[in-house]
Amino acid sequence: MNAKKIISGILLAAIAGGLFSGCGSEGQLKTNKTEVLVVTNERSSMNVMQKLVDGFNAENDHITINYECKDDTISDYVMTTYTSKNPPDIHISCGVPMAEEAGWYRELPEDFVKECKEKFVESCFPAPDKNGKIFTFGLNGNGNQRLLYNKDLFKECGLDPENPPKTFDEMREYAKIITEKGNGVKYGFAMPFKDDIFSRYYAMIPGTMSGLMNRDGFEPTTNQFDFTMYAKMIYFLRDLISDGSVFPTPYTLDNDTARAQFAEGNVGMIYGAAWDVGVYNDQFPAKCDWGIAWFPVFDKMTGGYPIGTTSQSKWYMSSMSKHPDEQLEVYKWLVSEEVAKVLLKENAISSSTLKSLQNNFPESDKKGAKEFAEVAYPAFMLDAPKFPSGLKIDGDDQYTTLKNLILDPSLDVEQGLIDLGDKYNKAMKVLDEELKAENDSIEKYHIPDYKFIICSCYNRDKC
Repeated sequence: MNAKKIISGILLAAIAGGLFSGCGSEGQLKTNKTEVLVVTNERSSMNVMQKLVDGFNAENDHITINYECKDDTISDYVMTTYTSKNPPDIHISCGVPMAEEAGWYRELPEDFVKECKEKFVESCFPAPDKNGKIFTFGLNGNGNQRLLYNKDLFKECGLDPENPPKTFDEMREYAKIITEKGNGVKYGFAMPFKDDIFSRYYAMIPGTMSGLMNRDGFEPTTNQFDFTMYAKMIYFLRDLISDGSVFPTPYTLDNDTARAQFAEGNVGMIYGAAWDVGVYNDQFPAKCDWGIAWFPVFDKMTGGYPIGTTSQSKWYMSSMSKHPDEQLEVYKWLVSEEVAKVLLKENAISSSTLKSLQNNFPESDKKGAKEFAEVAYPAFMLDAPKFPSGLKIDGDDQYTTLKNLILDPSLDVEQGLIDLGDKYNKAMKVLDEELKAENDSIEKYHIPDYKFIICSCYNRDKC
């Protein structure tokens, strides 16, 4: 082979490498394509999304998507990059306070929002901010959390593997038994409280079977915040910790580590959701036979799972992007039916807020897929209550406060929850004053006759 052909071959290889790599400024330079950085913390869908991104990068002639996962570090990463004015072009929702007010997010174009409202269920859209802007909307349901349990470990400990705990008292007793027989290696339960948001998944949502659930403390019937109903869940979690029945240590345990330990067979019970089908089949292939159960109750079931709940997987665009046209093109692709269909098919999600994909249960041989698909769709079939946006909270927010109340037994639970409600209601008054200055008010959040509709069966038609 002559030198000219060798050089041509090297150039072609370099171009191909840049085209299919999907990341890196070097690849961008060689292909003359604009790189759009997308950052997520959704590890469970990472493998499927990376394949989709690779396909996008191979077919698109002017954009390369760099798709990165930051796991539990995403909040700090996003805050730091925005502060240094170098944020990702698009990122998943990660609870950064005051981001909208700081002007960090790019408003979704009005014509795009109008188009999306024709395609997606209404309840996945948040209330506009005080200036009428919408920055994001939810792509799949966040109403399918369940209790996951290790059937093998149940059997080893003399517990019936086909009968998970029906009450929280039973769950506490099972956790004790598993821990006592675990010899310091296996534990009854895992609480990943390194990230404050998990207080929502562990102290708020699991009470729904007992009728203990509002919209993250917000009561649309009174247009006020009230967190006092969550006291029972906080005391239950405190009891598990004081019993020594939780995997060490909830203060520093992150969700991926907790799930990896469950997959290894070292945890008897853990809270999970439909996206964990991908986790325990692909990310951390489970070495145990695991089951899916409804959350336990305190005394008796007052219903089932609330249909009126939030949707998740919310993408935000940075207002600081250097290439807004390409940024918007990628955003539209991320929320497209094309992407949602593949995520459904591969069980990276169990539901979609697209109207065209309602009740489109994915057929899969993956363990847990069928069970979660059957219970996921009611999550956004009915409108969720509108939730005040733009609240300016002094000090710790609700998730940090709940976490602290769980982990610090010296704190007064009842008074802490009352003070938290007072803090949020004070912020509501401030928001109302701001809205009234613009001929608006917080009354738009008030739904006097709202009912949290409860569904206690798998088939919505029978609810």
